[in-house]
Amino acid sequence: MSSMPRNSRNRISVMASMRQRKERMMANDNKAGMLIGRAAMAAAFGAAALWATTGIFVRWLDAVPLGTLIWLRFVLSSAVVVPVTLIMGRKSVRSAHARLNGTMMEGSDAESHDAFAGRNFRGMPLKPVEMGLGCLMTVYYILATAGFALGPVALTSLIVAMSPAVTIIWKLIERGHVPRRELIGFAVSVVGVMGYCVPLLKGVGRFGRTAIVIAVVAAIGATLVRALYSIALWRQVGGGHDVNEASVNCVTFLDGVILALPLMLFTHVHLAVSGTQRFPVLSGFASIWAMTGVMVLLVFAATILPNLLNTWASTHLEPTANMIIGMVTPPLSGILGWLLLDETLTIMQIIGMIITLLGVVVCNTTSHPE
Repeated sequence: MSSMPRNSRNRISVMASMRQRKERMMANDNKAGMLIGRAAMAAAFGAAALWATTGIFVRWLDAVPLGTLIWLRFVLSSAVVVPVTLIMGRKSVRSAHARLNGTMMEGSDAESHDAFAGRNFRGMPLKPVEMGLGCLMTVYYILATAGFALGPVALTSLIVAMSPAVTIIWKLIERGHVPRRELIGFAVSVVGVMGYCVPLLKGVGRFGRTAIVIAVVAAIGATLVRALYSIALWRQVGGGHDVNEASVNCVTFLDGVILALPLMLFTHVHLAVSGTQRFPVLSGFASIWAMTGVMVLLVFAATILPNLLNTWASTHLEPTANMIIGMVTPPLSGILGWLLLDETLTIMQIIGMIITLLGVVVCNTTSHPE
């Protein structure tokens, strides 16, 4: 008779221990999720900040035709990213085989080995979704560059900054509601971006109607494509599908080499800006080396690094929050232009920058990966 209560107490003790263990695991998961969320926000902000340097480097390379500049950007990025990705992938596969070949693999173990090796061979094989995502980013780069180069920079910046509107509409259609903080944060950021960009629209008159139309169409296209990329990548990851980020990045740059080739061969358009400051003011070999250095900065600081950060952030951060963080790019571009190109900023523009950052903070105070 005395054994029954003892067994019951043992079962209760075991169940309590299991419950405590589960609670600790959930607490650890919550902490890990918060850390990943903050890291994703930092990555999105880093991508936005690095993309803001694009205008500076492109302005310094204004002697290079637009088509040639776009094509070289993709070629040099591919020359760096593709070999590194393949080398890292092969090392991962060899490491996986070295760890697992020392054990007896039977039945499910052998299957897990194949799956593990497949996951670690970066970029091989390519999945249709990875090819599609890479193509989207390629189109975004081409459209955004064309919009900024051929038309008023302020107008293009204002349109591209509206990309969160696309993700908000998507969320409203899919879920039937949008968190209030995201709406408030987006509205505040819109006011800030307009405060920065509107004073710059005074120079629109020096552009022809055709240039403005092309810039507007390119900017709208870039806005839609960027938002679609973020939504598609988020849905794939949220649906439990494995997306190889390295493959997406490789496809982005390799597709760019092909798609931008006609631009280089058949267009000889230079940047449609006045009063540009070429850097540095040198001649001969010194000028060539200086322009080469700026091109390297354009490739690494304004293309490869932000692309890697944006792809990773898009897999861990909800699309609307990601897009709203990206709204800081125009104000940051203005700060860099003021520091490096002697472009003046009005009080209204400075206030607009502060308001934009405030909107980003409002949106992301409670935005975490779902």
